[in-house]
Amino acid sequence: MSCRDATAINALIAADNRVHVADLRGPALSPIRGGLADDWVHPDDVGYTRIANLFQAPGRAAALLPGRARVNQHTPRAAHGSAG
Repeated sequence: MSCRDATAINALIAADNRVHVADLRGPALSPIRGGLADDWVHPDDVGYTRIANLFQAPGRAAALLPGRARVNQHTPRAAHGSAG
């Protein structure tokens, strides 16, 4: 995929209020030091926290879309496989 293709896709996404994107490019995950495991490829705990934080806002925005099912976090759910 070319940069032009990615830019076109991003423009389509931006035009649709139902789509929320977590941008993991550029300075979003900076500084890289202190975010990678010893293999310098995979994130460490700090890196995974940064990634999770980048998904938080788009996830919350998507959860507020009309027609989305709401889960009451204070209501206990039935255990899987329980008789009832």
